[in-house]
Amino acid sequence: MKKPKTFLHLLLLTALFVLLPLLQPKTVSAASTVSYKIRGTVDYAESYACLDEINALRKSKGLTPLKMDKRLLNYAVQRCAEITAAFSHTRPNGKNMTSLNASLINGENIASGYSTAELTFNAWRNSPGHYQNMTRADYKSAGLACFRYNGKAWWVNLFSKKAAKAVTKSGTAKATRKVQIAKKYLKKKALGTTLNRVSAGSSITLPVTLQGIPGQLNSGLLGNTLFKYKSSNPSVLSVTKKGLLKPLRAGTAKITIQLKANKKIKKTFKINVYSAGGSNIDTHSIVAE
Repeated sequence: MKKPKTFLHLLLLTALFVLLPLLQPKTVSAASTVSYKIRGTVDYAESYACLDEINALRKSKGLTPLKMDKRLLNYAVQRCAEITAAFSHTRPNGKNMTSLNASLINGENIASGYSTAELTFNAWRNSPGHYQNMTRADYKSAGLACFRYNGKAWWVNLFSKKAAKAVTKSGTAKATRKVQIAKKYLKKKALGTTLNRVSAGSSITLPVTLQGIPGQLNSGLLGNTLFKYKSSNPSVLSVTKKGLLKPLRAGTAKITIQLKANKKIKKTFKINVYSAGGSNIDTHSIVAE
């Protein structure tokens, strides 16, 4: 005959089942994303210039100025890195932008392709949603970052109803940030490239784009360390482990990319090599959201 379970035994079992759900999310989260690092330049001069433009607008409306917040500025740089992969208010890891600090962040404006603070501000001012964020009376602080990466300027302005923890920055500074991509977005049909021709003797990193993230208005560029690369015709177009294309002579080659995190996900792109004429690569349109 089996012994009846003691009260202590039942108590331990109950505790075990209570603890499992608390521990599981961390494990699932780690397995559900892949990451890479990008290095760009934070242009603090342009960041503060853009905030000055916003505060001039607020002054004209009789509103108190927004003060640059140390925490929000750091989060804004992170968001700049993220919108290079997913130009959306949904982060590339699948979470909302407020997940960086839900108790602090109340709103967000983003933009890409505008080279100066004035151009960026004007784009936001001429859009009703952005204008509303910039002129809300209950916003007190902001983190506004201009991040230059891959030949473009990426802009993020985070807003908060809380008072600022003051920060002063000037000039420019190099910054490295980790970008996490949710595996659920990394599907074969979502991967693409804006490159279809290159010139012999030149070199260019294969731009791999990502589509399908909620709210994304244009393709985002993915880090080349996420993939393995192979050329069907290395004598015409070779490719390095880091995705650097080296066109050697006129002809055609197919470049296959394979996701390291899931070898079943492969995509092949046809690239034409010309003796002259440069690379044909589309850039992101200038856009604000």
